[in-house]
Amino acid sequence: MRRTTWSLEIARSLAAAAAALAVSACEAPEPTPELSDAAIEYRSCPWCCPPWRCGMNSPSYFGTSLDHLNVYGESNETGVAIVEVLDADDNGGYWLNVDQGELVVEGGEDIISGDALTGFQIVLDNNGNPSTVRIMATGWAETQSGPPRRTYALAGHAGDGVYKNICSLFDGDPNATVATIATGERYGADHSIEELDDAWFSIACAGSAVAKMLLLNYGPQDSLGGQDAASPAQREATLRMFSADYCGTGTHYTYQDAPLMFANAGGTVGYDKDVLHPGQDDVIEAVWDSGGAVCLTAPRYADVDIVNLECAPPPCDGSELGEWTTRVGVSP
Repeated sequence: MRRTTWSLEIARSLAAAAAALAVSACEAPEPTPELSDAAIEYRSCPWCCPPWRCGMNSPSYFGTSLDHLNVYGESNETGVAIVEVLDADDNGGYWLNVDQGELVVEGGEDIISGDALTGFQIVLDNNGNPSTVRIMATGWAETQSGPPRRTYALAGHAGDGVYKNICSLFDGDPNATVATIATGERYGADHSIEELDDAWFSIACAGSAVAKMLLLNYGPQDSLGGQDAASPAQREATLRMFSADYCGTGTHYTYQDAPLMFANAGGTVGYDKDVLHPGQDDVIEAVWDSGGAVCLTAPRYADVDIVNLECAPPPCDGSELGEWTTRVGVSP
């Protein structure tokens, strides 16, 4: 079992390589006449992702999305379905389930979870091709205001006994426990949420907006501040806040590891000034609800004029209400 902090510091050394790979894998959209070169930067790779894949660290099996799967074998929209579950010795007769954000394997009267899952294999039909994802290890990630969250090292078989982590930033470390689970929702590239039944589960990789949301206890099965789970609208606000999706369209006006202070309206998450560079002061960036930025004063990366080409949130005056308020560092 491995305990992981899951801060983006884990991925810092890999971010540049991932960005380079994304640029080569995607084709930037053609510039439109009204957009400057700086504005186009936010609409091109390395931040591009197809529908239902968010962030630079999405779970995939050699290019095929694994960000959500169905325990009853229904195919996701990229044509991937769970066929069967095998133990470490290739014995069958098991099936996969999810309970309160944790993977569970059932076989006969046995219910297997936690560290005992190490070695189990999830056999997939990947558009007619058999594929295998092995549970290499399990661990825990610290959360902001709740109990630790179960994490997994999930690795796809690349042939000849070689496995690669399905979380793209960590594909060279098959034993990195950098995946966690949420049930009953699918998360869109525009940061919208589609509610599904509990047969569907999503895989979120460390560093993605979905994973960061889950580590704040905003998941659909979490208790937020000792109360009920956060609503889908609260989760959409959280995803858009982390992604600097000011306009609520899926456009990211940020970059990997951008320093950001954030606090929620419920008081379960407070500002952390340690994220700022030494000697910096902080100013309000934006107030957030499910539609994006209710107001915007100082974007964390883009100029306000660039954001205004897509939408024009008014400057913040302190009277706005939302799920989150964010602050950014400025030099004195």
